[in-house]
This record gives sequence, structure tokens and C-alpha cells, in this order.
Amino acid sequence: MADIELSDYVTSLSSATLTGTEEVYLVGDEKTTTQAIAEFTGGKVWKCFITQTGTSAPVVTVLINTLGAGTITSTYDSTGYYTLSGFGTSLTSSTSIEARFEIPSYLNTGGAVRIDADSFAVYTQASGTNTDDILDVTFPYAYTITVTKYD
Repeated sequence: MADIELSDYVTSLSSATLTGTEEVYLVGDEKTTTQAIAEFTGGKVWKCFITQTGTSAPVVTVLINTLGAGTITSTYDSTGYYTLSGFGTSLTSSTSIEARFEIPSYLNTGGAVRIDADSFAVYTQASGTNTDDILDVTFPYAYTITVTKYD
């Protein structure tokens, strides 16, 4: 595993040899995190912020799209269960889907699971029961979903 020091002035990591799960140190922020950085190692990535309130479909804000996904449609399926579709044939067995829900209550959980090559489900729960509004929080909490396809 390589240690890579990043700063505000890094313009390229093209000379680094990366394995895909580097230990990333944020100097000056005093935080250490392990982060998959497949976008630098040949993987294709789609990443978004996601929010949801009431019985509305989730709102998705795309941050990265090297996967080549088209327009993503989100639907409200039932309490605490939503679908994101529009990935064409991108979601194959060589695809990982990671939901990062830093939910303020330890009783609240959530995740994402592949349905087929075009779509995946997002679910949110409170104390084990499907629940809406879990993704309705404000800063500093952020909910992201990252889809990474390794060819």
C-alpha cells in the first residue's frame, strides 16, 4: 500500500503507482481515511450526492461520471425504498456500489444494492424498519453513492 501526501497544489497523480485502495492522508486536516481511488487506476466511476424527503423521489446531484451513465432517474418505490436507473448496461458483476450515509443516529441505516445492469435500489431504515426522511439532513452530513466498475 502506498502513502500519498496530497496538498492544495497537487495537479496530477499520473506518476504515482496506485493499487486502488490507497491510504490517503489529508495533511493539515488531521484526518486519515482509506478511499478507493479507482478513477486513477483504470476503473470507471459514477458518484453522487443523494437526498430524500417525505414521499418524494430522491434528488441526485452527480459529482463524477467517468462511467458514461446517461440521465439517471430516481423513483420512490415505497417507504424507505427507492430506485436509481439509467445506467444502461454498466452495472455488471464487476461493479461495486458503495453508499456512504453518515447518518446522525446510530439506529438509522441505509445502503444500496444492484437490481440489474441498468439500476440499483437505495434503502433507508430506522431501528430496522424502512423509513423515509433519513436522507433529509443538512451540513455537515453528506450522503454519497459511488458506483465503480472495474473492467
